[in-house]
Amino acid sequence: MRIQSMRLVAKCLVIAMLAISIVPRVEAGISPSEIIGPPQTDILADQGKIQKIIEMKVIRNKLEKFGFTQQEVRARLDQLNEQQIHRLALNIDDIRVGSGGVGVAIAILLACILVVLLLQISGHKIIITK
Repeated sequence: MRIQSMRLVAKCLVIAMLAISIVPRVEAGISPSEIIGPPQTDILADQGKIQKIIEMKVIRNKLEKFGFTQQEVRARLDQLNEQQIHRLALNIDDIRVGSGGVGVAIAILLACILVVLLLQISGHKIIITK
């Protein structure tokens, strides 16, 4: 009886830890009560950052693969206003090559550990035969 109750408590704890780990991270802050205008942006720095990115060989090849020439890309960038250029420069900063793979690997590893733990707690065994 005592072992069964311990198993039940262990199962509940595992389920609770799983539920807690699934909840997304939320960041909150105090919102200002006054209206704040758009921040002053350094348009030359933003344009330089965008220019540096589109001059990269990998990006240039990708754009050519999509059918854009350098002149077409330059013409489209010239049509953007300051706010759009700043937003594009901020989005370039947010790009992280290869990100997200580590989180997926950790999630898969935790799922495997959870399955093994549940099998150990419940006393079941998996037998693989050829």
